[in-house]
Amino acid sequence: MMATGNEVYLYSFDYFNPKSFGLLSWKVPFKAATHCTELAYLFGVGIIFSFKFNELDNEMIDIMTKLWTNFAKHGNPNGNSIAGGTQTFNWEPISEDHCCRYLSIGSKPQMREDYANGNSQFWAEVASQAINVENDTEPAHDSKNALPTETSKQPPLFNGSTSTTPVPAGLVDVITPEN
Repeated sequence: MMATGNEVYLYSFDYFNPKSFGLLSWKVPFKAATHCTELAYLFGVGIIFSFKFNELDNEMIDIMTKLWTNFAKHGNPNGNSIAGGTQTFNWEPISEDHCCRYLSIGSKPQMREDYANGNSQFWAEVASQAINVENDTEPAHDSKNALPTETSKQPPLFNGSTSTTPVPAGLVDVITPEN
């Protein structure tokens, strides 16, 4: 998206109300927001279970609906800068220099720099190496951030053949049948 001139906004929804999981919270003690938790605050209704929104939940609904409607209306979740407003934070887009910059959406939204503790950068490098191996080319990466690789005889594939594809060190244990 950035390559075509569009701004890209990354976020992590970190607000959590344990009551939003209803009876499920008795069986599985959720301690943080999970996948799709933000939908209740975007649509103003419990997605998995009905629950009564408290004052902080209602503030989160205001934050979420403002961010999403601003993005739809202005192409920027902060809204039209001319219009002003009471928002106490500025959601900055990612850039080549700040690829892991994101808005942590909690009771007090704030910009942070290391999305998922850098895991997204790791997986981008894994994907790059996989594409290069598939295309039989050398990886185009910065050597200081390169993942160590090792050639490992992989378990048989479904057609009975084996692979000697370089894989990032550490992933070998995850994909071997002994685990």
